[in-house]
Amino acid sequence: MAKPTRPVFSFEFKLDAVQRCRAGEPKVALTKELGLSSPLLLEKWARQYRTEGEDGLPPQAERPSEDESWDSKET
Repeated sequence: MAKPTRPVFSFEFKLDAVQRCRAGEPKVALTKELGLSSPLLLEKWARQYRTEGEDGLPPQAERPSEDESWDSKET
């Protein structure tokens, strides 16, 4: 049986979710509306946005690994 894959959310989707959360929409209601697995995911995105700005919200597949920086990625 194949291992289920996690969805990859776009930058625009994450940014919209974070902005709505910061505007005061309840996290639980927003999580359900957006089809997220947990309010913790929304909190994680909000924390990344606070610390890294928009650079903290790329789709997971595009984030560098711990031993790789954005500067060292091949283009």
